Amino acid sequence: MDPLQQTVSDVLKVTGRKSPELGGGAASILSGLIGMSLIRMAAATTAIKTNLDAADILAPIDQISTRLEDLARADVEVFRRYVAALRLPHETDGEETTRKEVLDETGAEAAQTPLQAALLMVEGLEIAARIAPEIDAEVASDLYAGAAIVKGALYGAIATLDINLRPQRMASRRADMLAQRSHVLDRQRAAMKQIGQQAEVAGHLLD
Repeated sequence: MDPLQQTVSDVLKVTGRKSPELGGGAASILSGLIGMSLIRMAAATTAIKTNLDAADILAPIDQISTRLEDLARADVEVFRRYVAALRLPHETDGEETTRKEVLDETGAEAAQTPLQAALLMVEGLEIAARIAPEIDAEVASDLYAGAAIVKGALYGAIATLDINLRPQRMASRRADMLAQRSHVLDRQRAAMKQIGQQAEVAGHLLD
């Protein structure tokens, strides 16, 4: 299933099932893409009316979005493989070894994908923070809405990372990923503080 080729209605249906085809990671990434699109629209509209360098702003936003699209697809695939691995037989030593190897591989990917998504989303928030003072008043609310959505999506990705770090098989990778997690959240807080301050000046409240 390619989540980028589905209608919004289809995405909602497959996400809301008891056994979803879209896990929390992919759902968070798709939400982040909507937020990034709003940030892009605000930047593009402002560039037409002001001296904001569109190429300098839009190119990195597009790069972030393209990479997030790839990660959304990757998350759907690794989620499918992980669920399939959990169902592998493990009655014999050989079966148990095979199952463990597949779970180790897919478990690592299942943690790495949302972490990479969170890193990209915080880059998007930092771009939004940088351009917030220059955004045209008519689309400022769209920038702030986009940033708020990306922030929520980032926390969704972090929640997915956290649950995927819990198994004992992730012990060797846990410390490094948790350090990266902490750094991402520090950057997120700094970016949202800047955005929130600018929003308050413009008469918008994000908290």
